[in-house]
Amino acid sequence: MQTTAIANPYRFALVTALLNMIGVGIIGPVAPYLAARYGADALAISALTAVYALAQLLATPALGVLSDRYGRRPVLLVSLFGSAVGYLLFGIGGALWILFAGRIIDGLTAGNVSALYAIVADTSTPAERTQRFGALGAASGLGLVLGPVLGGSLAQLTPETPLYCAAALTLAMTLWGVWALPESKQPAPQSTPFNTASLNPFAQMVGLIADHRLQVPVLAATLLTLSFALLLATLPVLTMTHFGWGTESTGALFAVFGTLSIITQALLLRQLLPRLGERGVALVGLSLAALGFALTGIAVVLTSAALLPVAAATLGIGVPLASTALSGISSQVVGAHEQGRMQGSNQAVQALARVIGPLWGGWLYLAAGAATTYWVSTVHVLVALGLVALALTHTSSLRAATAPAAD
Repeated sequence: MQTTAIANPYRFALVTALLNMIGVGIIGPVAPYLAARYGADALAISALTAVYALAQLLATPALGVLSDRYGRRPVLLVSLFGSAVGYLLFGIGGALWILFAGRIIDGLTAGNVSALYAIVADTSTPAERTQRFGALGAASGLGLVLGPVLGGSLAQLTPETPLYCAAALTLAMTLWGVWALPESKQPAPQSTPFNTASLNPFAQMVGLIADHRLQVPVLAATLLTLSFALLLATLPVLTMTHFGWGTESTGALFAVFGTLSIITQALLLRQLLPRLGERGVALVGLSLAALGFALTGIAVVLTSAALLPVAAATLGIGVPLASTALSGISSQVVGAHEQGRMQGSNQAVQALARVIGPLWGGWLYLAAGAATTYWVSTVHVLVALGLVALALTHTSSLRAATAPAAD
């Protein structure tokens, strides 16, 4: 499809991914203050985050299926408008239930990530698809870095100002899309079946896992996501109790990971893909991720704080390399009319792993100790590495996944 620069669906997806994560981050610094006005305690404030994540998990597969059926454009525009409404409600407030309503609406419509990945798949050749997934991840990472900074700065005016700004930006993006965004998806065959049962998120996730074409890349990505979520939840506790660090030092550690993650997805990935391909990049990324988790465990055993930045840097390169390459492999096994379904289901499975990971990590940390927690993470990723390597060596499942699917 020929489009002008302003109407390029790929560029629109990049900007939307950036705004999505700015919105997630911008609420963080001000949510406790706004919720406290209505008597919210720590549990209620935490629940505001939890309901957002749960709503997103439930909506993502359905939005992916709907984008396959009705197109990426309407799903994305409705999602953006819904996020603008959610931000506005949270800013206006008036009662605690209104804040919850705002987060639920925003979470339901933030499932547009499935449509974003589908747009990238629609507008990319198989050779450039994974690289563009990396750019989408880099845009999301940049938004997550910028969001809290903007939220904290704008809150100096009033606590509501960040929410109103997020609503205005998202509404402007919606209007831009109404005017300029073309449909990226090719028309589906008229005989394509559709029923409302396909909107069931749990059925979609089960169907994804049961699809033999996707089992290896999806399971490997899930083990990686589970391990990284475990680390994110326990690392602040580790740095505080084991090394005596303050919040500034711990924040700098996360900044090392975040910065390298953005650089990896924006620059390094495009250098490695032509040389190694998706399969090679996945193996390199999983190897580096396993090393990063192992270094964290070694740092605990040796009480060596100097190893933690090395581990964070290794993970900052390995995790995005592996996750992006595995997403690229998954996208190539399915046809154009299944991209939304696959991307939505895959994102939901990874979201579920991000819910389970912190609980699993917290239990391990208390029951078995800090070092064991990171040894288990290392084993998770080594299993993922073994699955990918074994599939490449002894089966044709992943080879088939890297060949363009016929529609």
